[in-house]
Amino acid sequence: MNQNYYNRNLLIVCYPHGWHWGLSIEFLNSEAMIGNFYDVIDATFVGENLFLVKIKKILGKHKFYRKCINFIDRGNFTLVNLNKFSIKDFSRKKVELVHKPLDMSPAYNTIIERYGSMDLKRIKRSLRGLMIMNKEIRISNKMYRKLSELNLQGYEKVVTVNGRFNKNSTVLRWCQKNNLTHKIVEFGTSTKNSFEIYENSPHSMIEIQNKIEKYWNNSSDPSKILKAKTYFENMIISKSSSKINFREKMHDGKIPVFSGKKICVYYASTEYEYAGVSEKVEAGKFSSQVEAFRGLLDVLNPNEWDIYLRRHPKKNGSRNFDGEKFMWKEFYNQKNIYIIEADSNIDSIALGTSADLIASFWSTINMEFIVRGYQNVVNLGPTTWNRLLPSRYLPSRNEILRFISDEKQLISIGELLPWAYFMSDFGTEFKIISTNAISGEWYFNS
Repeated sequence: MNQNYYNRNLLIVCYPHGWHWGLSIEFLNSEAMIGNFYDVIDATFVGENLFLVKIKKILGKHKFYRKCINFIDRGNFTLVNLNKFSIKDFSRKKVELVHKPLDMSPAYNTIIERYGSMDLKRIKRSLRGLMIMNKEIRISNKMYRKLSELNLQGYEKVVTVNGRFNKNSTVLRWCQKNNLTHKIVEFGTSTKNSFEIYENSPHSMIEIQNKIEKYWNNSSDPSKILKAKTYFENMIISKSSSKINFREKMHDGKIPVFSGKKICVYYASTEYEYAGVSEKVEAGKFSSQVEAFRGLLDVLNPNEWDIYLRRHPKKNGSRNFDGEKFMWKEFYNQKNIYIIEADSNIDSIALGTSADLIASFWSTINMEFIVRGYQNVVNLGPTTWNRLLPSRYLPSRNEILRFISDEKQLISIGELLPWAYFMSDFGTEFKIISTNAISGEWYFNS
């Protein structure tokens, strides 16, 4: 390892998925074009049953992975294979990783996503949950042990993909313990044809806000305003800020029957992606969407307000088990609270257009209402646009009360153009790899 004197950087690829390798190869290619070369650690199958891996290869699986390995072999890179069996794999050597409490484990995010619930008590009571938990902790320990055996002399930086999946998260924990600078590769725009580099995390609201400011202020693109406005127009047409269709189960225009009180709609987000990787919130501010919802209830007079909690909708094909319902358990029997479940056919947009107050912790559905001209939209948690709309960031009970009581400062779409421009255009465009949007297949361009 580190055979080439100029390779002072490590790229660690942890999973066989096409997008992990696609992002990694595009990143390698882009860096090589400016004279930066990497030693590549292939940890794709660490923790997996190597017999089953061989069977899959015989059956023709992992073709794109093998092409990526060939690309690395042909390039000016050093490849280190951590997938090989070693007698050291049976070592009882202590691994300096924390897995208790579970939400401190690098495996936490993967465990809850694989099980389908954030309810840790439920996971630990379930045989399936225990099997998932034990397997992922074992994989994390094995990954950390293999990384700890590497010679780090001369290395300055470590790069991996995404950062929230078990082995990727273990890489970051390993970097922290060894005082290594790390960076994370993630997709750029909402289409899978570009990548972006993050110093901290693609889930960091602070880092993304910094990127938005820099991208807008430093851009000399004469079309940046047009691109931003087009992004907003497409958001209105598609009724979504995401490429994922969450409206499949909704009936256009369907809303509940209202009582005649003022209406507040609170849009919940799914927490799987951010669990274990989101930034800590400053003391004195709402630390979670559930705490923010409690704050809203404390401020809004139940004799004057009905509050509709619109849980994040499921897309078709989602598992039947509802892994986040337990989070809202305390609110189900309160008189002026109406909970619209994740599989409800109520139209989320139509519901909001009927409201006197629209709130969420960090959901981008707020943007969908703001671009439609609604002024009654507030964010109670960290978002990527809070700096652009400080008057609509209400991270405490006092801030909510002030907003309800005072005259509202008008907001305009113009204030949000930097956000829309960034969302429409950021990232380094892919040069040598493409993906089929329908089949999801990854391949090298001819």
